[in-house]
Amino acid sequence: MRREMEWKTRREDGRRCVVRVSCFAKQYRFRFKEEDAGVWDSSREPSLADLEILCETVRRRRQRRQASDEDLARAEELLRRARNLKKG
Repeated sequence: MRREMEWKTRREDGRRCVVRVSCFAKQYRFRFKEEDAGVWDSSREPSLADLEILCETVRRRRQRRQASDEDLARAEELLRRARNLKKG
């Protein structure tokens, strides 16, 4: 799988943000960059919406054989954990 994915999103306050996810050593690493920021923020936790977009992106890549079943399972596990934390 190509090890880097990127998309643009809007935050709750209406500001645009670029989300970049890289996969290294079987772990996904998220970085965020607000529209007016000059540096990437890697300390922020991804939102539930960010994790849903990641799963959908990996799922589409899996259909095109650009991602493995393991990649998809890892992304879905991140989403499952985030949903469980949100509930409890």
